[in-house]
Amino acid sequence: MLAHQYFFHFTEDCSLYASIVVLLMIHRIGPFLPIDSNIYLLTGERNILIDAGTGLSSQQIISSIRNLLGEDGKLDLILLTHCHFDHIGGCPELIRTFGSVAYAGFLDAASIRSLDAATLVDWLPEPIDHFDVLDLHGGDVVDIGAHRLRVIDTPGHTAGGVCFFDEITHSLFSGDTVFADGVGRTDFTGGSLELLRNSIKYLSDMPVAGLYPGHGYPVQDGTKAIRKGLNLIGDRVKIIKCDYSNGFGVQCEDAVKVAAEDIAAGKLVVYPTETVYGIGADIYNEAAVKSLYLAKKRPFDMPLSVAVSDIHMLEKVAVLNDNAEKLVKAFLPGPLTIIVKKQPSVPDIVTSSSHKVGIRIPDNRFALELIKHTGPIITTSATLHSNPDAVNVDDAIADFGPAVDTYIDAGACNLGKPSTIVWLMDDQVEIIRQGAISEKQIMEVLEC
Repeated sequence: MLAHQYFFHFTEDCSLYASIVVLLMIHRIGPFLPIDSNIYLLTGERNILIDAGTGLSSQQIISSIRNLLGEDGKLDLILLTHCHFDHIGGCPELIRTFGSVAYAGFLDAASIRSLDAATLVDWLPEPIDHFDVLDLHGGDVVDIGAHRLRVIDTPGHTAGGVCFFDEITHSLFSGDTVFADGVGRTDFTGGSLELLRNSIKYLSDMPVAGLYPGHGYPVQDGTKAIRKGLNLIGDRVKIIKCDYSNGFGVQCEDAVKVAAEDIAAGKLVVYPTETVYGIGADIYNEAAVKSLYLAKKRPFDMPLSVAVSDIHMLEKVAVLNDNAEKLVKAFLPGPLTIIVKKQPSVPDIVTSSSHKVGIRIPDNRFALELIKHTGPIITTSATLHSNPDAVNVDDAIADFGPAVDTYIDAGACNLGKPSTIVWLMDDQVEIIRQGAISEKQIMEVLEC
């Protein structure tokens, strides 16, 4: 594991007579143990540490700091995002070594001074020494030279958690309030789901560039990550990893089972295909299809397409003419949707009362396994109506949040562009949407 990583932010600060470039250097130290928090060292006119880890790796942290600052370098301040042991445990040794002054949000500072139950210090194998910590309040500004860190009250993970926002580079040090791929827990002493939701809602309206969380990796589109976290704060939302790049193992089989159960229960599922991520529902459950329309904010007079797993399932929902049979044989499974006459069993809500239906067989292992379990499902891009297609699950989460029950995260889609849609009625052929298969390829098959 890397001892530290470097991050640079440049911002042009314009005045009447000059334009200067301001540099913020951020060093991510550790974590050296899985239970340690991230530790960020900001170097410049004043050297600031944000969070201190558990203290179980103090000597490695001190060595890293000295490598960065020099043997005689001064660590001026330690800013603590909240009171939990994995963020504060390293403070006593760091304060003894560098003579630093520690600060925390005033409510959590009181817990730290007494090392009460809210700090969770009993989780450590050995007790930590008491240390002094000064109070911070929302709106306070920590002057670090060329940069200013604004203190933002963000209760929810703890009673008095805070974030630190650099007003020049728009960097946010978020502690355990929000991460690149999730949000903090609220089941510890002082935690509150409602307060956490309010805190993340406040952060989501800020212009955050770099997000530097208490755990996990920093990301550079901070506002997007925060809004994703806000959407995910509903307890019932599931995000299930499914990596089948090296085979379709037990993890993916279990993901198929969960997704299939949700669809059978009338819920919405975001799933991968070879083109873009789709949002699915049981086509025969009209309430579920209606929920999908509402989640996408899609007009009810715009038909939805159907995904099937093989030709036998296809023939249960659609009537194929000669041209359709040629295209199915040539391109399916694959990135092609054909619009043909529907079977009477397909509900009108799916086709907006039309006698036609769009149908395709995805060329994606997860999608095919899911449909084998569920029968025909809706296939439409997993984004709000008129938004760009979702080529990864984060795009879908940012749009739908808790409106969808289960998200299957299989990484980026192979093609990253939607299927080609071909309208086939009688002998007429029309390309409705150009996608992964070209019009030339379509016509070559039909002219054979």
